[in-house]
Amino acid sequence: MNGCEFLPTFASLRRHPELLTPALSSPIVHPSGTITVLWEGDPGTAVPLCITEWIATPQPLEQIPGTSVWGADLDAPSLPRTICSCIRVMVKGKQAPSPRHQPDLRGPDLPALLSLSSGRMSLAEDMVLPAPGLADDARRIRVYVPHNYSARQPYPALFWFDAQSEIDQLRWLPGLPETLWKLGEMPPVIVVAMDHGGGARPEEYLAGGRRNQAARTFVWDTILPSVAARYALGQCWVIGSSNGASMALQLILAKPGAFAGGLCISPRHREGLNTILALAGDWPGGGRFFLSQGDFGLGEQHAQPSSQVLAERLQERGANIRLVTQHGYGHTFDAFFLMLMDGLRWLFTER
Repeated sequence: MNGCEFLPTFASLRRHPELLTPALSSPIVHPSGTITVLWEGDPGTAVPLCITEWIATPQPLEQIPGTSVWGADLDAPSLPRTICSCIRVMVKGKQAPSPRHQPDLRGPDLPALLSLSSGRMSLAEDMVLPAPGLADDARRIRVYVPHNYSARQPYPALFWFDAQSEIDQLRWLPGLPETLWKLGEMPPVIVVAMDHGGGARPEEYLAGGRRNQAARTFVWDTILPSVAARYALGQCWVIGSSNGASMALQLILAKPGAFAGGLCISPRHREGLNTILALAGDWPGGGRFFLSQGDFGLGEQHAQPSSQVLAERLQERGANIRLVTQHGYGHTFDAFFLMLMDGLRWLFTER
């Protein structure tokens, strides 16, 4: 968040564009509760749109005459000191970076993001497996093992969704489990990173989706046996966030025994919620589930009651479940990362 002493609003910048210094950037959080957003660039014929977690509809930005700077003053709720949210500017449906705007909203009391290390795990296999019924009928799977991997001992295995994001974009894998292992907060593990289906991701991950049953079957009948035939697997866990968390729950609950449990971060079930709750009602017992949700923004607030119901239902069925509501967290990558850190620590250190 902008730390300059003088906090101009967008309205004042429109009246006095000379205040628009090169160093001025957004978001600018005003004591009144207003947030000023600035974006600089050429959107062509499009109007840049601002998307927040607390306003239901995208907000159009206005241009400061004679400049390439666009902006708006947004009403905002009281921001917790642990706020972990974002304000995105979109042009023609795509996020549009700008040196004038930092999309992340991070509060002063937000825990620090773990600095990831490397060198303790290596890519053992990068393969494409046939996946009938999924987008492109094939799917890329990457397997990471500890550098001192021995086939004579079993390792816990983390089956991790959305590998394109977690590896290629965010670079969380294999660094996050590597770093926690280095810190003594979890054991060495095998990571099985599974790509998603791109635009078909919701169809694959959400219960009732056109490709959902094929996606489940692919994990149970192709990925699991393929990896188990090559590597010494101990207990197997599933990890997912958003739609991926909903898919993780399906894989655990719909085939008891296939997985020991998992981490379900900010789940989004959409129309598949009733299926998830029905599966939880039939759960035979056991298993470890880490279910974490934020409480900031319309999406997280809407999802909270269903997470509470799910946790209660699984607890009634004898599951070991940890439900955590993180104050100020929204539905963002930074929030997911912080919750994943907590979830992995709980999974392996709190027994």
